[in-house]
Amino acid sequence: MDGNASPPLTPDGHHVVIGGRRWRATDPAVPEDASARLRAHLMAARRAVAAQAGPGTVTAYARAWTAWTAWMTALEAVGQR
Repeated sequence: MDGNASPPLTPDGHHVVIGGRRWRATDPAVPEDASARLRAHLMAARRAVAAQAGPGTVTAYARAWTAWTAWMTALEAVGQR
């Protein structure tokens, strides 16, 4: 696959196939510039969730929940949920 080519989609169009693994595809109706911004937010939210993972206090749980909700909001915005 060429660096600029789109990866193949599954027959239902909900996933791309990269290296034999299925990954959720973004919503093609979302404009590319908006999708790029949303993906940046999604990655930041994923990093925040990972940073808050693990056992901890109620405060740590609250931070993890805030990070998780940001991640889910970003996933929904790019059309992955």
